[in-house]
Amino acid sequence: MLNPVKKHSSSFELAQNKAYTALLGVSTHDFFNFIKTDPSLLAGVPALSRIAAWGGGFPITVNGEVVAAIGVSGAPAVHNDVGLRERSPGARSRCSAR
Repeated sequence: MLNPVKKHSSSFELAQNKAYTALLGVSTHDFFNFIKTDPSLLAGVPALSRIAAWGGGFPITVNGEVVAAIGVSGAPAVHNDVGLRERSPGARSRCSAR
């Protein structure tokens, strides 16, 4: 029998990395859209430890200041990770996607 935690440990790690990246103050989806047009950033950023340029990481702001971040991972596709935040009750009022 497979250990469910071990089986999904990469999703846990990716969610943590998405949250860590979102502490920069921008959603990881927007971060990717920023780096995708610059070949040097697109090549270099994925090599950075703990930086994730896939959708699913969102900063949490209070009075315009980043105080925390969340990372969502494990859905079959990135747009599902991004969409989960949009469908979560109250998420729009608590999480900034900027």
